[in-house]
Amino acid sequence: MDQSAARTDRRSQLAMASFLALTVLLALAAGLVFENTRTNTSLSVVVLGLMN
Repeated sequence: MDQSAARTDRRSQLAMASFLALTVLLALAAGLVFENTRTNTSLSVVVLGLMN
């Protein structure tokens, strides 16, 4: 009984750790995409301003 409980606890800890890691990775990816989008937008504005 104690062994299976410890095993379950270990598994839930691993699940939480992997979930947190995934969340952090997703947040980083979203940040990178947002940063790129903002940079591209300002570049487009500059290019459009130069063309006009």
